Amino acid sequence: QELNDQYRDYRDHFEKTFPLWWQWRRDQISAKVDVQQRDSRPFPTYIATGEANDTLTGETVSYKTQYSVFKWDEHHFKEIIAQTKVRMERQAKAVMINETMISRCIFVCAATSRL
Repeated sequence: QELNDQYRDYRDHFEKTFPLWWQWRRDQISAKVDVQQRDSRPFPTYIATGEANDTLTGETVSYKTQYSVFKWDEHHFKEIIAQTKVRMERQAKAVMINETMISRCIFVCAATSRL
């Protein structure tokens, strides 16, 4: 019974704190895109740069076009950066859940060995 109570308390705590943690963690990951117009003839072209950065882990992913792009490509470039940010968020969640599962396993194993 004691183990069940401890497990329930742990689960309840996790369910309450996870949404707060998740919002905080997502705020640690930023993404920015800059598209600058180049004056070229006969059509204006654009150079796009972008970066996704995780301030907690220090991971940075940068993109820069190696060629001029047309204005309608800006949406696709922004989507690439946005998807990079999503990947970083999912990786952060996976790491946290993995560490939580390991902690839970150690907790259950330790509690079970006391019985």
